[in-house]
Amino acid sequence: VRGSDQYAFRAELSGRLFEDGGTHYNDAVVMPGIDFNLTPDFTIRPEGLANVTEEALDWGIGIGVAYVF
Repeated sequence: VRGSDQYAFRAELSGRLFEDGGTHYNDAVVMPGIDFNLTPDFTIRPEGLANVTEEALDWGIGIGVAYVF
C-alpha cells in the first residue's frame, strides 16, 4: 500500500514445502516492512519476519538497500 511517493507499507508471505531424509517440512513466514524512497532512485527497506508454521524461523529483522542506475 503506497502512502505517498515517499513511502509504502508492504507485506510478503513466503513458504516452502520439501522433504529431507524422510522428514516433511512445511514452513511459511510473513515479512512486513516499509519502503522509504529517499530519492527516486534510492530506496531503504527495513523488514521483519514472523513464523506462520512451527517449522519456520521464529522471528527476524533486516534491512535492504536498492539503487536504480
